[in-house]
Amino acid sequence: MKISEAIKLMKEIVGYNMEVAIQGKDHGQFVVPYFEGEPGVGKTAIAAQVCREMDIWHNNIIVAQYDPGILSGLDIPDKDENGKMYMKKIRPAYLPNPEIKEQNTGIMCLDELAQGFLMHQNIMAQLVNEWRINRHLIPLGITICATGNSAKHKAGTTPMPAHLKDRLSTFKIENDTEEWLNNFAIPNGLDFRVRSYIREFPGKLQMFDPKADTCPTCRSWDKVSTWMKMGLTGKIRTEAIQATIGNDIGTEFETWLRYEERLPKAEDILKSPLTAPVFDKPKDISLNYLILANLADRANEKNIEPMSKYVTRIPQAELLAWWLKDTLGQHSNLKKNKVITDLKMKHVAKLVAE
Repeated sequence: MKISEAIKLMKEIVGYNMEVAIQGKDHGQFVVPYFEGEPGVGKTAIAAQVCREMDIWHNNIIVAQYDPGILSGLDIPDKDENGKMYMKKIRPAYLPNPEIKEQNTGIMCLDELAQGFLMHQNIMAQLVNEWRINRHLIPLGITICATGNSAKHKAGTTPMPAHLKDRLSTFKIENDTEEWLNNFAIPNGLDFRVRSYIREFPGKLQMFDPKADTCPTCRSWDKVSTWMKMGLTGKIRTEAIQATIGNDIGTEFETWLRYEERLPKAEDILKSPLTAPVFDKPKDISLNYLILANLADRANEKNIEPMSKYVTRIPQAELLAWWLKDTLGQHSNLKKNKVITDLKMKHVAKLVAE
């Protein structure tokens, strides 16, 4: 299942669970999805994205990082109505508070559930099955979901007990490069050089290797973008990149970045769009990826016309199509711009999805 499909499914689940709650049905009918996939593929972002789009409360609990005593609620001394001392469990702070209106509707994500020990998982099983921890209930407007890795990923997983697995609906999350670019990299402003490289070499996005200290993943490329934006150069940049995505791919990426030295300046392109150099040889396609991604970052109402004159000179129509996607993904205010609409109709109407 793609991330976008999981987001759509999660919205449906939230709506269904809320309807179950409104009708006063037993919470045993709630659906609790479990999203399983490679480390760094973007599982945790699913619930966060849904909550942003639905404007509801969100809380992400990294189960494996909690002490089991914290998860279940610490014991403190108290007196009963007869004055007899006993130990009671206080309400865990991570639980939504029913007395706070905003926390009565939302999603609580049990992140890295499979990385928790058996004790962690047994505590979470009560939450999933009974919508409570000990005597502390959570609002019925809260949908629970969970994420984790499988044993084959060798990410410190603990076999999940059958009684918990049976309460979860497991969905396998897979990587999709185009989706990552359009729904994450572009909206979040990842460095244009990272986006260009992944456009040209989509297979380099997610190469998780459980035996490697570092390897390319959706998450690690995000970190590479941070290094690039810092303006690091030379050996320091190389080592920073290699420390993030591994020596082999890090070296390949650094070698590819040498194309940047041949790029015309964006300012010169915008100043003379009809005479600025265009690279039409197959071996130079990397240059076009870099140029178009850089221009997409800079697009605005004032420069879109000269920019369009240049990009339509690029010989590969498919590159023009993704330049439009890249540009509109960052600058939604340009969607109704006449230059953009004319460009779609004349050149890439069949290639650009509305």
